Amino acid sequence: MDQFKERLFINGWDRSKAVWTVPQAFGNETSRYPTGKEFVVQSILGINHGGLGVISWNDPTTSDIKSSASLLALSLPKMTPFILNPTTTFRQVVLHKVDVGMWTVGSQTLVLAGSTNNDPATIPWVDLGLSPRGTTQVLNSGAVVKADKMMLERMGSGGFILLN
Repeated sequence: MDQFKERLFINGWDRSKAVWTVPQAFGNETSRYPTGKEFVVQSILGINHGGLGVISWNDPTTSDIKSSASLLALSLPKMTPFILNPTTTFRQVVLHKVDVGMWTVGSQTLVLAGSTNNDPATIPWVDLGLSPRGTTQVLNSGAVVKADKMMLERMGSGGFILLN
């Protein structure tokens, strides 16, 4: 995804063409279906690395994946004003196997995090260079804010709007 994003930028197409992420939503007798949380993590990784659309490869799929995909879709109206804003400042980091995208517009930052950990993970805001005065959660697929840190379950994801 990063290479496609870079190519679009170099060619001057970053505002006229989009790359979509295609998370796995299938399984069969030789491979298992991903869980709903894993589906959301795949989607967030794609978004954090330049994907401007999410479309699953296969339907029908499990009810867990459909429920999680709906959860993600319902959170997008709160996130797109950051992700699609041409004046946004974007940073992406990976800490403790948690992929974090941060889009800042004015005095607010959207933090979109997806954990690839098989264990819970904790990310203090200060480790991301953030010191929010307020936090609103816009996506909860196994992530919460406790005081000055973000806590993610195994394969958890979360979206938060921070007031800087």
